Amino acid sequence: MDEALCSILCGEDYWHYYSGSRSIKFNSDGTGELELIPYICAQLEWQSTKRPSLTNETPRSNEPQILGEVELEITLKRMLPERFSPQEKEKWGWINASTLHDDAFKPKLFKVRIERGHFMEPIYLSSQRVTRYSLLLIFDQSPFSIESQWNHPEGGPESNEFWNHKEFVGRKDPTLERQGRAMNDTSPWRRNECVVS
Repeated sequence: MDEALCSILCGEDYWHYYSGSRSIKFNSDGTGELELIPYICAQLEWQSTKRPSLTNETPRSNEPQILGEVELEITLKRMLPERFSPQEKEKWGWINASTLHDDAFKPKLFKVRIERGHFMEPIYLSSQRVTRYSLLLIFDQSPFSIESQWNHPEGGPESNEFWNHKEFVGRKDPTLERQGRAMNDTSPWRRNECVVS
């Protein structure tokens, strides 16, 4: 994998869909974490399967800059992340296997793109005055597993459609709020804005 792209991918503590509970982390040693509290909190292993494509195109001022694309093989593990204490592992060690079918723990291929610009956490799209981030990580499919791989998708998973969470932000930068609407905000309207037709 290209060192610059790997450095960006692994340079963030976490990439967030929602910093309160929905995040993914990549470590440079091929390990990482996937967190979707209270449903998933798992170790993962990852590797690049194809040489990444890099781009040097200069975007228009209102568009993000594509830094590169890469194909990753990600394998979700049943174990809780190493940062958990032995007591926490004993208390919560069942969580991943009880939430997901065995198929969810098989290797999966993902196409991933990294963009630079000004973004907000995807959970807050159409909100105002939320923390901005300068990087966006876009998966072709959600790392939170497809609906058929959940043991009990009804309730929280179904109503939140976790299998559609494909974008994650990184590199917090509050100064970006002055640049106006976030580049990943695709909502047709925002509160406190007047729309004239």
